[in-house]
This record gives sequence, structure tokens and C-alpha cells, in this order.
Amino acid sequence: MIVGPDKADPSSREIVPEPEWEFLLQELIRKRGTALIIGETDSGKSTLVQHLIKRLISESISVSLVDADIGQSSLGPPGTICMKSLRDEKDFNAFRFEKMSFLGTTNPALVIPMMIETCKKMVDICKETSEIILVDTTGLISGNLGRALKTGKIKVIEPEHVIAVRRNNELDHILDSAVGLNVQDQGSKGSKDKEQDNAYSLQKEETRRLF
Repeated sequence: MIVGPDKADPSSREIVPEPEWEFLLQELIRKRGTALIIGETDSGKSTLVQHLIKRLISESISVSLVDADIGQSSLGPPGTICMKSLRDEKDFNAFRFEKMSFLGTTNPALVIPMMIETCKKMVDICKETSEIILVDTTGLISGNLGRALKTGKIKVIEPEHVIAVRRNNELDHILDSAVGLNVQDQGSKGSKDKEQDNAYSLQKEETRRLF
């Protein structure tokens, strides 16, 4: 089930960009399309996503976010996949879901087929209005389950870009299936404790408000 719409919920966050993010930004601007962001939990995926969104809208490029990180969602409550289209600073400051789908759990291993199907639906909605679509994902990357989830999304969504936020070779078993795609490696330095505390507090507040 996909529901909406959103109400304004301004959010501000200071992000210090990594030097390699500028090259990634220019690649997205040049090629457009859908980018799937993968990495383990607390690798900094959501921080990178928010930086890219802010820079893209500053270039007057329409961008959408599909937030499929059901354990640490930045757009909606835990256990949901959300989307939002952004065109300007006002949209960014009202950083809250436009459409939302309940999955009923924060454990991606329990709902892999549903996650893949819902992500595809959200991406298709975003393609109607946006030049660039960013898909933030969960930190489930290990073993057969992690491979099944991420490679399933790659197969169904068919992204033009795969952004790998990794420390070492923990994503190799997933990236092996990304042959022919534009894979961008982004070194992970992890996310700051303060940022994580703020994210968890916002999740709890959102869950209380909705339920």
C-alpha cells in the first residue's frame, strides 16, 4: 500500500562533503538517470544522498529520493519505503515523505521480494517528474540474503549508476552483478554519532505521530 501526501517538516543538517563527492556529482549531472546507493549500516549513505540532493537542486535539476532504508529511514518512520520529489530549497527543507509504503518490519531479510517490488514502483513514480533518482538502501549486504536483495534491485530497477560506499571489499559479491553499469566507489568513513542520534530521535517522533 502506498499512501501520501506529506506535510512540511523542516529539517536542517550541516554536511561536510568528501573531496570525491564532486566527481560523483558531475557524473550524475552528465548522465542523469537512476542511482542505487549501497553500503553497510552507518557507512554514510544517507549523508551522501542528502548532500547530492542539495547540490543537484542548486543546479536546478529535478531529483527524487526513494528511501528504502527501512531500518533507518530519513523520510518516514521505520518499516517503510518512501519517496519524495525535490526541485528547490523549500522542498529540501520540508524533508518528509510524499508517498509511503508500509512493509510491517524493519528487518529487510524478512521482506526481500516486497522490498524489491516496492522500490521498483517508487522509482517508476519518480521517473515521471525527475531527471535524477537516488535510491538509498538498507545496510543488509552480507551473505546470500544481502546479495539477493541488492542484486534483485539492480535487476528490476535497472539503474544507470551504482554508488558503492565501502571500506574494503565487502560489496564485491554484489558488484559482480553490476557489469555494464556505471559503478562509482565512495570510501566510507562512517556516519557521526550525533547524526545517528538525531536520526533515531526523528524516527521515534515520526512513529509516535503516525501511530
